[in-house]
Amino acid sequence: MKHTCIRYLSDLDQHGLAILARLRGWLPGVQSVLMDRPVAERFAHLAIADPTREIPCPAEGLTESELALWDYLRSGRLRLEQERIPIAILNEAFAS
Repeated sequence: MKHTCIRYLSDLDQHGLAILARLRGWLPGVQSVLMDRPVAERFAHLAIADPTREIPCPAEGLTESELALWDYLRSGRLRLEQERIPIAILNEAFAS
């Protein structure tokens, strides 16, 4: 897997980011896709209230951009489910 590009997309919520951080503990080169604050803001009208309890921020394993997303989601108690993002946007992100 040394030369394999591994991309990760999940719901934009605290748990999805925590899973990403843990995954990077095993595979440090994992790249997140569409997991940043600009994406969350662009599709904020599709977000729902996050019904789960707040969890500690896994600062180690997240990029600056992902930490900014964490803060944005936490402050608004938001969750943007990946299936709510238009498929054309997902296709474009994974094609690049």
